[in-house]
Amino acid sequence: QKEMEDLLEAGESEGLGGKANDSKKEPKYENAVQFALDKMIHPGMSFLNGIPLPESNDMRSFGMGVNDILQYEQRHIMELAMKGVITDTAPRSVYATILSGDHLFKQFHPLLRESNKEYLLLGSKSDESSLIFTSSDAVLNCDIDAIFVVEGVFDLDNADGVEAALSFLDVIISPPETWHDSKAVSAAFRIHHFATPTKPTSLVLSNLFCHASSFDVADIKAVTAALYKQADNEDVQGVIEVIEKITTLKKDVNDQIVQLVGKREKCPPANARKSPSTEQKNFYTANGRVYVPYGNPSISAVDIKMIINLEMHRANAMTKLLLPHLLPPSFVATGEVAHFDSRLIHNAVGKSLTILNEIMSTSNSKSKNVSSEISRNFSPYESTTSGNPLHFSWNDESSSGHLQIEVSVILDPLTEPTQRVAPLLIVIRDFLKLPLKVVIAPRVIVENDLPLSSYYRFVANPFAQPHMNQASALFQNLPTTHVLTLRMDVPEPWDTQQTYAIQDSDNLRCDVRNGCRDRPDFVSDKHRSDVVELANIEYGLKGLLFFGQCYDVSKNTPPNGLQLTLDRSELNSLSESSSYSEISIEADGSIA
Repeated sequence: QKEMEDLLEAGESEGLGGKANDSKKEPKYENAVQFALDKMIHPGMSFLNGIPLPESNDMRSFGMGVNDILQYEQRHIMELAMKGVITDTAPRSVYATILSGDHLFKQFHPLLRESNKEYLLLGSKSDESSLIFTSSDAVLNCDIDAIFVVEGVFDLDNADGVEAALSFLDVIISPPETWHDSKAVSAAFRIHHFATPTKPTSLVLSNLFCHASSFDVADIKAVTAALYKQADNEDVQGVIEVIEKITTLKKDVNDQIVQLVGKREKCPPANARKSPSTEQKNFYTANGRVYVPYGNPSISAVDIKMIINLEMHRANAMTKLLLPHLLPPSFVATGEVAHFDSRLIHNAVGKSLTILNEIMSTSNSKSKNVSSEISRNFSPYESTTSGNPLHFSWNDESSSGHLQIEVSVILDPLTEPTQRVAPLLIVIRDFLKLPLKVVIAPRVIVENDLPLSSYYRFVANPFAQPHMNQASALFQNLPTTHVLTLRMDVPEPWDTQQTYAIQDSDNLRCDVRNGCRDRPDFVSDKHRSDVVELANIEYGLKGLLFFGQCYDVSKNTPPNGLQLTLDRSELNSLSESSSYSEISIEADGSIA
């Protein structure tokens, strides 16, 4: 890209003597270079309907990559045809239709070639005091669709690392108008030192970035730029003199920064775990998504917008889920969140998203490390140290051995998912005996008067037998002002039907005196008029649905034209004449 920029500058300087804006002339070579520079492409690249084809010297891997792209594009066009977007008469240009929509990026970017995404939780002990905001993101409002925390990790003992930090600060000072074309994004930024600082200049910068929210971002850049020129200065007094000579700093700001010289702060370095992406000491993350620039470690707004585009779907969903729990009471009156509260919210959402992303992308071999990291993030809520009544912990002694599973849960008590998962947590705690941590996180604002309209009971009894100890669920204290419906919430392959019911399970009306039954004049015990009859409905499992897919193992694709036929008589004879408990279905449809 740097060579393209040099070539473009040379072309512009050569064209100074010609006529400007000559529309009849063919486009100049520098126009083509400008196009390639804007789209971030390089010689030798090839595309299919805007999708970059693989670059590989191995013909086998190249062929497999091209085949995958062709299959993807074929499915995409068929979907557009099924939706009516592509018909016999429209659109005029199928190619232009394909190159449109939310999933289209205006520029090619190295991240688009990634096959394995990687996420890292950096500086788990870093708090909101190290966050930096642009002027537009300083106040959080109700229109935000997604929250991002963009972090840069730099080797501040090295000139390249400080130069990369300066480019990162330039983006923060002069951000684009929007970080996303269709979503409202609020972004916060944080800078980490890759390792423990060893020089006076790097120590000052590390301390400065640790308390970045206390300073204006322009002042932070001024100090970074001044110390960049004095990177080899080993004299503490010399560093102080450099800071005092910065004319753009106010005296009180200057005094605060001078106090950071030689001071060992509690902000730890990034300490990123060893991985292929973090072999370099300068890289970036957005909600944990790692990006290592090629060649020059500096970053631009285009790079950050690309990472935000790729992570938008999950960030949008998590932001909408978490914000109702984090908004302060003042939000109801003003519709805006103050700067301090905004820092807390960005820090909470950013760390939650990073942990979630890391869990979903981590292999089984690293799951223990991620579990330990999550447990450390739960430590501030421990009831034994802080007396937090919203934190619960069970079976901690089980984690002392070689157990690989630890469960940590954050629940909003006034939500349907909490009702559904609560019985499973009881099973995890009482039957599986797994280490379990639960943090209750109620919403500050509840939008309606009755947030719960459904009531769940978990039906399971490990000692159940056909005629005794049958699994049952008992509902008590139900509302008396609503008509209720009873149904089973079971896995999709289960065919569950009613086997016995006197009452109409779709129209249950309950009252304190008569319970939930259809005949209020009837009592279950003729000798006792105070006995209330319960609505008694039984369900049975009528069948199970089994389904699956066949794959051609050589191509890892479904075989074309495969017909599966099951003959009940053959299955019966096979099960009667042999002791096999499983029947395998071959790729050609035969039963082995």
